[in-house]
Amino acid sequence: MKYLLIALLFCTTIQAKSQNVTDNDIVKAILGKSFYNLDKTLDSLGIWYYHNFHENKTVSGQDTKAKIYSISNSFGTVKVYMIHLHPEKKYITEVVINFRHDDRHQIEELAKMSPASDYHVGTYSTDLSYKNRK
Repeated sequence: MKYLLIALLFCTTIQAKSQNVTDNDIVKAILGKSFYNLDKTLDSLGIWYYHNFHENKTVSGQDTKAKIYSISNSFGTVKVYMIHLHPEKKYITEVVINFRHDDRHQIEELAKMSPASDYHVGTYSTDLSYKNRK
C-alpha cells in the first residue's frame, strides 16, 4: 500500500511538470472570458501571476478598464499583460502582451506567437494585441 501511494504521488508530480503552458495557451484561455474568473483560470493553468495595478485607459474614444498583470508561462519567462475589459459586461475584450527586446527568451517566444490582431514595435519592446472577435 505504501508503494502504491508513492507511485501515485510520483505520477502526479511528473504529469504536473510535463504541462507546458505557452503564452498562446494563456491568451486562448482568457480572451473573451469573464474577468471574475481570471484568477481561477490562471490557477488552473498552474502558472505564476501577479496583479500589478489598475489603470483606466481610453481606447477608440471610449473609457475602458485595463488590468495590468505580470504572468509567467511554464518556461519561467515573465511578461507584462494588459487585459482590457468590456466597460459594462466585464469580460476580456483584448489582451496585450509586452515582449522585451533585451531578453533572448522573450524574443524567441515572440517568434512562436500566433498571429496577433495588432502589434507595436518600440525601441525596447514589442506589444502584441489579441482582440476578441465577438
